[in-house]
Amino acid sequence: MVTDVFPALALGMGKSTKEVMLKPPRSSNESFITKQYWQDIIIYTTVMTASILGMNYWASDYLLLDDKVVNSLVFYTLILVQLLHVFDLPSRSNSFFNNEITRNKFV
Repeated sequence: MVTDVFPALALGMGKSTKEVMLKPPRSSNESFITKQYWQDIIIYTTVMTASILGMNYWASDYLLLDDKVVNSLVFYTLILVQLLHVFDLPSRSNSFFNNEITRNKFV
């Protein structure tokens, strides 16, 4: 929860597109989290978890670092993957370098 505060605040300060209010509301029968969203959630959490567990293994078993240093590296890895996740939020139709996230000066 601590590592997600600043990216969430930055995203909250962004401007929405003008077309957002022109879209019709979703149907009450439609699921809030679609099958595609569930797939994205599973992929993102798997990559984040693998990165964090990989850092833990690499730092403790390969580099043989002290537990305090390993904990710090794992925490830094968690922060980094959550910050990088912010840039993966735009829809797939937008360009990675020219979208509402990268134009947000707070991000």
